[in-house]
Amino acid sequence: MLLKKGGVNSIFDYSESEMVSFLKEDEGYLIARKEVIVYDGGVMAEQSINSLSILDLQDLFKGCRSMAIVGSSSSVLGWENGEYIDSYDIVVRFNRSTVDGKEKSVGSRTDIIVANDANSLEKAPPPEETSQPKCVVTYANTKAIGNRTEKSRNRFFQWVKNTPLFLTGGPEILVCDIPKRKRGFTMGTYAMASLPYYLRVERLFVTGFTMFGEVNGGTGHYSKKSDRANSTWHDANLEGRVIGALLGNLECDVTVTSEVARLIENQGYSAKILSEDGSKTALTKPKKKKEKWYWYLVGRVAKLCLMAGYSLRSTAERKMYK
Repeated sequence: MLLKKGGVNSIFDYSESEMVSFLKEDEGYLIARKEVIVYDGGVMAEQSINSLSILDLQDLFKGCRSMAIVGSSSSVLGWENGEYIDSYDIVVRFNRSTVDGKEKSVGSRTDIIVANDANSLEKAPPPEETSQPKCVVTYANTKAIGNRTEKSRNRFFQWVKNTPLFLTGGPEILVCDIPKRKRGFTMGTYAMASLPYYLRVERLFVTGFTMFGEVNGGTGHYSKKSDRANSTWHDANLEGRVIGALLGNLECDVTVTSEVARLIENQGYSAKILSEDGSKTALTKPKKKKEKWYWYLVGRVAKLCLMAGYSLRSTAERKMYK
C-alpha cells in the first residue's frame, strides 16, 4: 500500500506488519491523499477522507473575488444582514455553527467551515449533514497533534466524513508584537490571517467577533450554548489586538459591522462600517436594545477581573518555563 508520511514528499511502500510497526512508533498517525490509517489498540482502522492541498483549495474557489467571514458571536443577531452576507462569493463560518432559523441575520449559505481538530460526532453531526460546506479548513497546532490520542484523531476525521479537508498549520502572524505564549489563537484569528490571502479576495466582510466581550456586543454564541472555557482559555485581550491589526493591514476592501470596527479602531486603524447611515445600501437597520447601566458596570468589572487573570496567568507561565 502506498502511503505519504505526514506531509513529507517521499512515498513509502509498507507491508501490513511494517505499517503496524511504523504506526506504533509514529503515534498511530498517517495522512495519505485519500485515506487515514489509525492504529488503535491493536486494531487497524481505515477512515477515508478527501484531503485538499493549497492548490486544490484555490481551484475549488477559482473565480471567487469576495468573502464574508461570519464569526459565532451573538452580536450578529443585532442586524438582519443575511442577504448581504449571501451576496459574497465565499461565506466562512466556524466549528459547529449552523444557520437554522437565523438566516435573516447570518445568511443561509456556508462555503467553508473552519474547525478545530477537537470536533467529533459525539459533539455534533458531520458538517455535510448540517451546514453542508464545500470544504473544512483546519489549522492544526503541531504540538496539539502530538498530544492527540489515536482515538481522538480518528474521531475528528470521522466527523469531517466526506467533506473535503484542508489541513494545515496555523499561519505566522507578523502584523503586531505578540508575546511568547503557550496557547494557540482561535480559529477566527487564523482564518482572518490566511484565507483572504490564500484565496486572493478583493472584498472582505467581517461580522460576529467581539473576542468574548473584549468590545461591546455580547459574549454569547449565536447558535449554541456558550462555553465559558473558551473565554478563559483564550487570551481575548491579545486576540482583540491581533484581529484589529490583521484587518487594519489587509490590502483588499474590508467592510465590517460596528463591533469588529471597534477592534480595528482600538489599534489605530480606520474601518469601513456597515451601518444605517447609508454607507452601504444593502444594510438593514440594527435592532435597538435598551441598555441597563448597572449591568454594563457589572460587565466592565468582570472584564477587568478577566484581564487581570490573563496577565497573572501569562506571568506565571513565563516564570514556569524559564
